[in-house]
Amino acid sequence: MNLDKLRTRSGDQCLSDLQLDALALGTLDDTQTREAQAHLASCRRCADRRQALVETTRSSADVLARSA
Repeated sequence: MNLDKLRTRSGDQCLSDLQLDALALGTLDDTQTREAQAHLASCRRCADRRQALVETTRSSADVLARSA
């Protein structure tokens, strides 16, 4: 399996899905949070990915709430 196809970031300077999740969960330290937020402010691709992850999480939470 080619793991490169599973990567969603465009380069080493972009945020990984793990970093975006950690930012959403508030588990990054202050420096990491500031760096991630600064990157998101300047990188449309990462900002779009973050929004997509937020929407997916929200949709999943809605499905789980309805099935409970």
